[in-house]
Amino acid sequence: HGAINGAIFRSPQPDICAEAIGAMIPISSGADREFLFEQMRIAGGARAVALMRKFATGSDEALQDAATKTLGVWLSADAAPVLLQVAQGDGKFANRALGGYIRSFRQFELPESDRVTMAAEALKVARRSNERNAAIDAMTRFPCVGTFELALDQLDVPGSEAAAAKASLTIARTVLDLDPEKGKAGIKKLIDANISPGVTNSAKALLQ
Repeated sequence: HGAINGAIFRSPQPDICAEAIGAMIPISSGADREFLFEQMRIAGGARAVALMRKFATGSDEALQDAATKTLGVWLSADAAPVLLQVAQGDGKFANRALGGYIRSFRQFELPESDRVTMAAEALKVARRSNERNAAIDAMTRFPCVGTFELALDQLDVPGSEAAAAKASLTIARTVLDLDPEKGKAGIKKLIDANISPGVTNSAKALLQ
């Protein structure tokens, strides 16, 4: 382990490292395999992500399991496209992958437009209200016109009404400064939806 570890931290070429680790992963098991996946995560880079895609979407369930776990805690947003691909399938690890994808746009500093696009993708893929609500809640981390519109669109989705109302209200405060017209129109929509007395009264207060 020490030798592999040292080589990775010294290597200025993460792709060569990833290639070496990737070759060892299928023939390893147990703690060794866990260690190698962790080294892949530390190495990062385009080649590591490409190899992880192969493991996460391959036919070996144990490798899918380990790869989707590792991708879910990747150190950058580079893993997001692979996580989305797995989430879009209806495989055993789709829900886990969606959780990792939501974490990517919630946690990493990305251009706002990218985060809005990713949030929209997550909402499209989410099959269960708890997944949808996690995506809606994550959008409050980057309030803008785009997330405001996405949250408002979820107001009539069964199981997500309360989360959407709460997020819409939170984001509305920012949007009122950014684009007062869109802010007011969205707040009216929120009031009309009348999801809960608390949210409706707070929304009315914003318009005063």
